[in-house]
Amino acid sequence: MSSFDHLRRTDEIRVLAFCIMPDHYHLLTFLIGRKSLSDVISSVGKYTARRVNALIGRRGRFWQEGFHDHRCRNDDDIEDRLNYIELNPVRAGLTEEPAGWPFSSAHPSRVGLLDRDWYANMR
Repeated sequence: MSSFDHLRRTDEIRVLAFCIMPDHYHLLTFLIGRKSLSDVISSVGKYTARRVNALIGRRGRFWQEGFHDHRCRNDDDIEDRLNYIELNPVRAGLTEEPAGWPFSSAHPSRVGLLDRDWYANMR
């Protein structure tokens, strides 16, 4: 999550939703800086893999290879993706409600990592 926040603070992205799962993550973001989506994903992946591997005392690949992107076309599409992301740990059986997963934008402690006010003002 600190890698998302770093990219936010350096005005590369705005974050609407995220969910970090055991072997992958979901991110609903706007690119606002000079970095491409591939650069953002690569940056997040490298940083977090190093940090998590150090924490758990292992080396090597941590995340799944590659990524899948989807360009949202309208507000309804954004809302659908936001809900999909935040319900992901519920569908995976990791929690009973989205707010119960501590590694998600649905968790109350993560509101400071989101740019939903920015998005609301942009519309």
